Amino acid sequence: MDKSGVLRKVIFMERMTGNTPVLSVVIATWNRATMVTQAIESVLAQHFSEFIEVIVVDDGSEDDSPTVLTELAQRLLPVNRTLSIILRDHRGLTSTMQCGINAASADYVSLLDSDDLWEPDRASGLLAEERRLGGNAVVYTNYRKMDSAGTLTGTLGFDPRSMSSRAVDTPTLRLDFLHSYVTSVFHSHAFSGSISIFPRAMLQGRYALPDGAVTQDFWLALVAYLRCTVAYLDTATLRVREHAGQQHALTDANRWHGLVDEQARTYAAIVDLLRAEVPGETQLIRVMEARWQLTVLRRSALEGHRLACLSGTFAMGRTIAAFPSLRSTALSNVILSVNPRLFNRIRYHRGRRRLDDLTLYGRETRNG
Repeated sequence: MDKSGVLRKVIFMERMTGNTPVLSVVIATWNRATMVTQAIESVLAQHFSEFIEVIVVDDGSEDDSPTVLTELAQRLLPVNRTLSIILRDHRGLTSTMQCGINAASADYVSLLDSDDLWEPDRASGLLAEERRLGGNAVVYTNYRKMDSAGTLTGTLGFDPRSMSSRAVDTPTLRLDFLHSYVTSVFHSHAFSGSISIFPRAMLQGRYALPDGAVTQDFWLALVAYLRCTVAYLDTATLRVREHAGQQHALTDANRWHGLVDEQARTYAAIVDLLRAEVPGETQLIRVMEARWQLTVLRRSALEGHRLACLSGTFAMGRTIAAFPSLRSTALSNVILSVNPRLFNRIRYHRGRRRLDDLTLYGRETRNG
């Protein structure tokens, strides 16, 4: 057993011994037997002559995924690529992703969700831009949306008019975007792991994805702005599938409690990272501390307890079913996009103000 989880079986199908891949594609999957094969084949069908390896990590699927993956490996023996399949016990998405990243041998890594598809020219376009920028860069692109059957809906993930083609390539500019990313999700460099390529070393050591994190894209973006040039390539190279299986069962109290717990652990890890990397950026650190504390507050609210938030208290008499705002990030976005000090104002608010009123209070403050 290693830090990434218990490995039950590893299937290596190597067709190009002695060659080092230029790109490792990591596909983390769980209970997607009907979709994962299409994702893998979209990578193997790249219009690209250099060596790509594909690493599929199955996170303890309970459906036919292990059988499907094993049969696929046997069927792809003649393919001029490397396919590695890792079957392991269930540990969660980010741990599964990190397991694949740790197994990668190329200098550059790209993540692919097991329900999405690559366009044929994705690898060549991303690697060409990566090399043009000098190698230590995170490059991401636009994407197209498709329905559950794989039919394109004609909708782009980003509005091209709102995207910046200017590479974030200086320490000052990276720090500016780091502040932007922490305080608001609405900015011109809002990328995720599944639409980007990044140096493998970027997510190793203390920069590795936190075990059990639910906000892996947030972590990846922060590490990217701390360590690399970040650039947007104005083309759609990915097809993102929208389907019912993407939605978490948030009506299940235990599932939602677990998600909030994972989010709180992730924010705590982010606070530690920022303190170590940019100790002088006190405002940035305070914002993440506030986000972390708010998540802890939300977790207490889900339990229906009275909330103790620093020196102030909020009385909660209703359960999660009565608080739809708690099932999204809207509340935290409202609070943290207004002002980092707003959380300190809230903590002194005593009495029996409901969280509904708290959301309204944030809006009024923003508009005022």
